[in-house]
Amino acid sequence: MMVKYTDPSMAKSKKENDFGTGIPKDVMESLARALLPEIRAFYESEEGKEAFEKWKAERERSTD
Repeated sequence: MMVKYTDPSMAKSKKENDFGTGIPKDVMESLARALLPEIRAFYESEEGKEAFEKWKAERERSTD
């Protein structure tokens, strides 16, 4: 009977998809946690609401 030995360091590890950014997942999540409150505040402001409506109008014109 033959026993196969597999070296754990040689095992293929599943690489997380970074969508081509090269940025580790934990760094991306940290950045998102820092930016999300600011992004939300902008889009809840009058300036942000106007910018969003302008973007939607431009998008509809370009798809027609």
